[in-house]
Amino acid sequence: WPVGGGVAASAVQAIHHELGSSLVDAIEPDPTFEVEEIRVRSGVCFPGPLPRLSFRVVNTGVDHDLLLFIPDRQPDQQGLALCRRVLESAASMGISRVVTFAALTSTIAPEATPAVFYCSPDPPLQTEMTDMGVDPMESGSIRGLNGLMLLAAQEVGIPSVCLISEIPTWGIQMPNPKTSKAL
Repeated sequence: WPVGGGVAASAVQAIHHELGSSLVDAIEPDPTFEVEEIRVRSGVCFPGPLPRLSFRVVNTGVDHDLLLFIPDRQPDQQGLALCRRVLESAASMGISRVVTFAALTSTIAPEATPAVFYCSPDPPLQTEMTDMGVDPMESGSIRGLNGLMLLAAQEVGIPSVCLISEIPTWGIQMPNPKTSKAL
């Protein structure tokens, strides 16, 4: 989901572009989204577009493929309901795990490599992350749908984790390729 610094969206877009993916499905943005603007051509106005909410698959050539969900934006309301809809569609395509991405503001220096942390409601996945050398996020919150998706996955018994990378406090409103690369 696009959020602070565009970190999550950039990480997923990098996977999409570097590994190659193909469009496999999409969900309708209604009723979660509203038209946010009008478009004008030659003095005539009409409703602007609703966001695309597409699924793309990356064929990895190993035991499992990656299913990417690439939305244009987050809704202002009904976020958990949308997460449930996304998971329903993704489950019909055979997903076995959910991974989301987020950013954590930090006083990290611009030249430093951002650290990556995790949060997960799933004890076996927590152990797996720790075994891979990823430390848990000690405290805080994950705002938006990158966090709510973990709740929706837990409701239906799908293991889920959010990977959280540091982003400089001074740069939260700007794209941060180092933070996205760390994820």
